[in-house]
Amino acid sequence: MALSLPLSTEKLIQLGEVLCQHFPEMNLDEITQQIERDATDLKTPIGQINYAISLSDFLEKVLKKHPHFLAQWWQTPPQFSDCQHYASRLADQLSTIQNEEQLYKTLRNFRNQEMAKLSFCQSLKSCHRRRNFYSSFSTC
Repeated sequence: MALSLPLSTEKLIQLGEVLCQHFPEMNLDEITQQIERDATDLKTPIGQINYAISLSDFLEKVLKKHPHFLAQWWQTPPQFSDCQHYASRLADQLSTIQNEEQLYKTLRNFRNQEMAKLSFCQSLKSCHRRRNFYSSFSTC
């Protein structure tokens, strides 16, 4: 009988495979062990990514499409403060644009990454609200 993993854990393992494909120095066995250990712990980056991708297919797609972004989040997930200074961060990325095709690609990638960050942060915010709501009943 095959072991059935929760869907979000399967998604995390797929993301781990993406990391290993783009960063050969990363070891899939070690990543899988991290996932097994941390997937349900919301205090860890992996647990936070797990929770967020379970709520957002868009977020999962962005992380698969941008493995360098995924690698950053694997170590240090975004915070709401990372969403500040939008205009200056966009200006930095646009400063090297040479043609219209690069412009549209850069704008599209920037938009998707910013939306992914916001989706991630909103997911965790809703999780904390939900946990606080339910913990208020345990004091009764």
